[in-house]
Amino acid sequence: MLRTWAIMAVIMSMLLPAGIARPTLGATKGYATLTTSLSLEEGGGGYTIPRGSMVTHTRSGITTVLGPDRRTLLEVRDADARFVKTPNGPVRSTHVFQVPTGSMIATSGNTTSVFVGNNLVLTVVNGDTGGNHQPPPAVSGWMEYTQARVPEISSFHARWQVPASPPDNGYWTYNYIFNAIESSDGTDIIQPVLEFNVDHDKKWTLAAWKGADGNYFRATPVEANVGDEIWGKMSWYPIWHVEAQNRTTGKSSTLSTNAIPGTNLYLFTGLEGYYIEGNKDVPGDIDFTNMVFNDIEGRPLDIVWSPFISDHYVLALTSPSVDKYPKTPTGMGINILSPGHVQLLTAN
Repeated sequence: MLRTWAIMAVIMSMLLPAGIARPTLGATKGYATLTTSLSLEEGGGGYTIPRGSMVTHTRSGITTVLGPDRRTLLEVRDADARFVKTPNGPVRSTHVFQVPTGSMIATSGNTTSVFVGNNLVLTVVNGDTGGNHQPPPAVSGWMEYTQARVPEISSFHARWQVPASPPDNGYWTYNYIFNAIESSDGTDIIQPVLEFNVDHDKKWTLAAWKGADGNYFRATPVEANVGDEIWGKMSWYPIWHVEAQNRTTGKSSTLSTNAIPGTNLYLFTGLEGYYIEGNKDVPGDIDFTNMVFNDIEGRPLDIVWSPFISDHYVLALTSPSVDKYPKTPTGMGINILSPGHVQLLTAN
């Protein structure tokens, strides 16, 4: 238990508000400490790098950012990089990227190329297969979710409303609500994500996310408010298009990728949370409706959901600033009313 608390204390001390964007000199001479994700957009809440940059990750745990002219802009020891928020838990900032909405993310071998239209705007070369990019152990925020395995799929759409906000969430608390598709080996995931308090501002945002081989890409987020109608849409033709759409405002966050196949996949609906100290830190009930599943030929696909409610997230997710025996959320539950209708319940 002490080891778990120590891990979370380190993570919380390293998670900083998104507005802190400039790297500072780290403990190792000549390297910077990156405090936020890398961003291709000015004012995007991350450390801005120019379009056309290349980012390389080495086995020795060094991340280098090269400008369009391939001159070095930044060198960071991954061990010194701050943790930032992702739907996969805290991840080193050197492995998290904010990209323009509409980006195409193409992966071939250990190289990922990001395009906007026909323009190559970012190249990420992954050489750190030794595991330097992995989040700390014992960090898992999937509080309640449904899972289904399918031999193939070409579309997975879900509709839900922004639920009631957590009644009195802590500064560090944040939540994610999503539908998702994941590769069978768990290395690649795409998901339209409704986010709460990711900038410590008690606000809802909506973004398309893609993760593969330890790197995470977030498309430009859009605003959302309680009661807004959300559509999470993932469609394959013959690459995946991910859209997190606020139907109430008409605004969307989108990306596309070839990172995962159309076969042998896992589907999810989920509620995720970090630094949860009780009911005050979780949102209201989430009602996923009008879910659509089609196979490669476009025909309706039969889905069998399995429900999961985590029985271990308290130790992994509770802030070390609270009592050793914190109040845990109550009222968690899952109703599978049909393949196209799932409810994730909370006490709120």
